[in-house]
Amino acid sequence: MTHFLVLVVGDNVDSQLQPYHEYESTGDRDEHVKSISVFDRLKEQYETRHEEGQSLEDYAALHHADEMVRQGEETSSDRYCVVDEKGKVIDAITVTNPDSKWDWWVVGGRYADVYSDKNGSGIDEGVKKDFDFETVRQRVAKEAAEKYDKIQRMTGGETWESWESVRTRFEGNKNALKNAHACYNAQNPVQTIRQHKGFMWEHNIDRFLAERKDFIAAERDKAAVPYAFVKDGEWYAKGNVGWWGSSQDTCTDEEWNRHFNEMLDALPEDTPLTVVDCHI
Repeated sequence: MTHFLVLVVGDNVDSQLQPYHEYESTGDRDEHVKSISVFDRLKEQYETRHEEGQSLEDYAALHHADEMVRQGEETSSDRYCVVDEKGKVIDAITVTNPDSKWDWWVVGGRYADVYSDKNGSGIDEGVKKDFDFETVRQRVAKEAAEKYDKIQRMTGGETWESWESVRTRFEGNKNALKNAHACYNAQNPVQTIRQHKGFMWEHNIDRFLAERKDFIAAERDKAAVPYAFVKDGEWYAKGNVGWWGSSQDTCTDEEWNRHFNEMLDALPEDTPLTVVDCHI
């Protein structure tokens, strides 16, 4: 299960988040919940998983349907199969919210005090002018400059071949990934950085290959950026949050950070903002 930070822009936090509830968890059978046909998926599963002699109808009753419903009949079941007059399955239905993003949420939660007000105190709800985003950005930019300069001093300004370049160069060779890792990690600057206790857990040291001003700008842009934000009832996110913190990214970090900051900076100062801890 995963927690993620969502910034809700505007009033009516409940109604803005409601279109994205997970019906299977909330039980709210509202206008956002749809009856979705999963018949093709059921047939594919049947073809590869059914026992010898087992009919599609028997497989469906065991693995999908809580109820078998004749065509034209109504049901309150959330998982059912539609059968014809001969009892043959002609459709399989799941009742769900296809736009679901969360199964529960709370204001603040584990993200309480992530943002600060102009007095340095934590803030979860207020209007834009109450939040001190600029101080956070300046602090992160200062820390980024210090980190970049430290890398330059450690390596003597020596550059290195990026992992992407090395990996591409070894593609198609025997033991390509193993040899690419060995080649990349054998570079003197990479070894120097990795051996320093302050950087040994750095996920992507290749970002330090950027020009100083570009590196600082990119780090500054990341400051105060949530996983997602909701504005005018629309959900905006870099990717789709999945189980155990997995995510399928739909744009780059830089694109997402820029998109969020442009949205935030354009907001009127009296725009309500709410920090929400979402769970899925």
